Amino acid sequence: MMAAELGAAKERGEVLAGLYASQYPIYGRFGYGPAAEGATRIVLRVVDKDGYADGTFALDGSPDGASCVPTTESPEVTLPAAVLASIYLGGFSAARYAVLGQLDEHRPGAVARLAAMFRTAIAPWGPTGY
Repeated sequence: MMAAELGAAKERGEVLAGLYASQYPIYGRFGYGPAAEGATRIVLRVVDKDGYADGTFALDGSPDGASCVPTTESPEVTLPAAVLASIYLGGFSAARYAVLGQLDEHRPGAVARLAAMFRTAIAPWGPTGY
């Protein structure tokens, strides 16, 4: 069932929909908000062994919102989908994954920019322990 949902999302071009669904004004009161003061852009090559999120995407972010669209531009960072998901959820920064050798930086400063784009003022937390 999940494979069918992911396949349908890919056909609609919504594979990385979470990356442009942020609503900073709503979450600002909880300490979350845009990491960048101005507009920021990065091109990511996402590697997904299952193929659902595989591709190259231009991620644009600003205090007014974000967009993420497929592109043919050269990537600035290459990373597995699982690493991008972890960075998105806020547990670890892109800089940490770079030090661990789990992503590749193709343009100097791109990892720092990616880390800044996903930085939050408050560390993620959930009431459920696993």
